[in-house]
Amino acid sequence: MSDNLAKAEKLYYEAVESLTRAKPEEALVKLNEAASLSPNDPLIFEALGVTYKILDDPAKALEAFKTVLLLNPELLSAYRQMVQIYLRMEEEDQALELLIKWEKVARKMMEVDDQDLDAIRSLAECLFTMDEIDEAVTLFNRIIENIPEDLDSYLGLADIYFETGAYEEIEPLCKQALERFPDNASLRLTLGLSYNYRNLIAKAIQELTIAHDLNPDLKELPGLIEKLSELKITLGKTVEEIIAESSISDFRAGFISWYDDEEGIGFIRTDEDEEDFLLHFSALTDPDYIPRKGEKVRFGSVDYPQGKLAVQVSKFDQESTMKGKKLAKISALDRDKGFGIIEYEGENLLFFISHVREEDKDFIEAGDTVIFSISETTDLDDKLIKRATEISKVSI
Repeated sequence: MSDNLAKAEKLYYEAVESLTRAKPEEALVKLNEAASLSPNDPLIFEALGVTYKILDDPAKALEAFKTVLLLNPELLSAYRQMVQIYLRMEEEDQALELLIKWEKVARKMMEVDDQDLDAIRSLAECLFTMDEIDEAVTLFNRIIENIPEDLDSYLGLADIYFETGAYEEIEPLCKQALERFPDNASLRLTLGLSYNYRNLIAKAIQELTIAHDLNPDLKELPGLIEKLSELKITLGKTVEEIIAESSISDFRAGFISWYDDEEGIGFIRTDEDEEDFLLHFSALTDPDYIPRKGEKVRFGSVDYPQGKLAVQVSKFDQESTMKGKKLAKISALDRDKGFGIIEYEGENLLFFISHVREEDKDFIEAGDTVIFSISETTDLDDKLIKRATEISKVSI
């Protein structure tokens, strides 16, 4: 290595250290000098682009990232950075043109090596930006199933759930990741914010506090935690918290007497009596189900300050529930590890307890008959993997 290249490398690492200490101006000086010494190193220009982006100089940031792609068209992170800048500048045509190039390069890299983790993850990010949500989710799940140590894929998938409003999907995802990364502040922050969106205030306070303890540089958190703590004192338990904490084994049948799908509030009445049970949208086991007046439902109930609250509410239509699903028995269940086995047509299908219907999670046992769907994915060697999902205990 020549003296110039060695000096450039040293300056590059010093600049990265400056960026981690939130000193972008200091990093900029080092990176410009490094670029003059080593003008063909794409990593130096990538760091230069990131630094200009931090310093809110989009024109120079774009210039640096364009240099990156001239030097190495397969450095996929540069596409992401440029797309973000164009979108922030509301230059949607340039962003779309670059997204198409980004997708093409990532897919080509996967054709060469279908186990290229960076290419798979980058393609998922690209597709998400292009609103190709289903394929992006599939790619992130593919990585997580095959390489569960890849933290970035958990966080990338959580970002999709946030942007699409699928907040309930974030909890099992983050808990799965926290088994491997219990001290990761980003996971704790993501989980805490998802609880906040779901109005689970106590859990939000707990996770956000842990996130700040793990990373005190998250300076906005103390203010948010204080506001949530004040809200908790004022409100006590929210309806969402009462529903989430309920553990019900006694279910009954009733019908929707009224429901406002815009407000997400309604009432259930049973055939036996005239008592109304408050129905809150967060009690629906299927988030896509919109209750209609007169529909029969299955539900449990708990007391709350204003009366009776319906929990774990599902549409009572056994025929539609069975449509397209399989029927078999659970042959093994390990609650501590969070998974079990369903024996179906000579195959042992793995399932995770997180994929069991909410009202059945605490009560399923080995030997129980269940209805379920089968999901099929491939590992990085294109080997078919089957899993049981959407599992419900046969009842009523």
